[in-house]
Amino acid sequence: MKTLSLLSLCVACSPTSVKIGGLDDAGGFESATADAPPIDEGSSDPPTEEEEGEGEGEDPANEGLAQWTIMVYLAGDNNLEDPALVDLNEMEIAGSTDEVNILVEIDRSEGYSSADGNWTGARRYLVEQDDNMDSIYSTALEDLGEVDSGSTDAYVDFINWSVDNFPAEQYALIIWNHGWGWTLAPINGRKGISSDDQSGNSISVANGEYEEILSAAADATDNRLSMVGMDACLMANWEIARLTAEYADVYVASQATESIAGWAFHTALTDLIESPEMDAVELGNAFAERFHETGDSTLSVVDLAELAELDSAIDNFANSILSKENPRSNVRPQARRAQNFDGDPNDKDFRDFLARMVSETDDTEIADASEALDAELDEAILANFTNGGWVRDATGLSIYIPTNGFDGAYHDGRWNEFTRWGDVVDAIR
Repeated sequence: MKTLSLLSLCVACSPTSVKIGGLDDAGGFESATADAPPIDEGSSDPPTEEEEGEGEGEDPANEGLAQWTIMVYLAGDNNLEDPALVDLNEMEIAGSTDEVNILVEIDRSEGYSSADGNWTGARRYLVEQDDNMDSIYSTALEDLGEVDSGSTDAYVDFINWSVDNFPAEQYALIIWNHGWGWTLAPINGRKGISSDDQSGNSISVANGEYEEILSAAADATDNRLSMVGMDACLMANWEIARLTAEYADVYVASQATESIAGWAFHTALTDLIESPEMDAVELGNAFAERFHETGDSTLSVVDLAELAELDSAIDNFANSILSKENPRSNVRPQARRAQNFDGDPNDKDFRDFLARMVSETDDTEIADASEALDAELDEAILANFTNGGWVRDATGLSIYIPTNGFDGAYHDGRWNEFTRWGDVVDAIR
């Protein structure tokens, strides 16, 4: 999604919840399973040997579970209201099945689109199959009224609702909205995502709000998320991916700015519907390949287990720089020439920067450390799709190397606990 100018501030309204569809008379969700047979309370005969052996080897906890629950938060309470409605219609081309739950919370604005009855506030959907791209076919399961999509509470509530009502063997969380780099960051957001016009708030990465959402998801699922995706600009960087690695297996995001159309949900989710046994890597590749087919800029798929293994390689590289008399002179010339991305010249392509460090430095220690780190990144970046042009040197992950101003909030990010890269940032600016 395209980046956004400074956000206006106003008081957020308190969300209310009204269930309006897919419910039973008591106000709960209707069960998708058949009624259980009546219990014969008069029988006390012990089970036979055949009955005792039935179901042996099966995991009762997973019996009847869907393969996937895909949670998509369409934060459209801003100038992306119309694209949010379009993407919900795209998801209906695929539609949910017994094996795949496609869940959406969509938060609308009051002024950018009058489509679908021009309702406002936020609603939750189990996406149903429909080929009509002009109107939403799915029944809203909840009408929440006004919510603050720039708050962690909105995301945590959606995740908890999704897991409670649509359990699955694997979960994916996709955050859909504007994303911005450090240079374009709103005053109250820094490096972040999910702007809300009504409240003026957004989700910050540096101050822990994004990680709070992921932590809540891990608690809700009693496990790691299989995939986290960002349908937003400038989100495929080492810092965000490193935080995500604590809570998920695969990360899918773009290093560059995306067009307003964003991800190709209709084709990628249809791939999943046709092959619900996909693992997280295969699902990430489906999103990336289908996005690439639209001609859009970049999308990469990152193995977060490998990313967590990068820490020592990054530290080795950082130490090779920090041990020099003038670290700044060893880094800044190569950083300035490295691939950067529209709107934030301080987000540099990690591997392009390392390649320039190898080719331009006369210091063997720095060159060796650069090559070793590049090899580790090659293992972590599973797929990298670009459409040439101004992103021709993009390799899958960016990293913050400030050559055009510096944002002190960078040091608030918990990625600083994992490596010494923050020390390099201080030494070269």
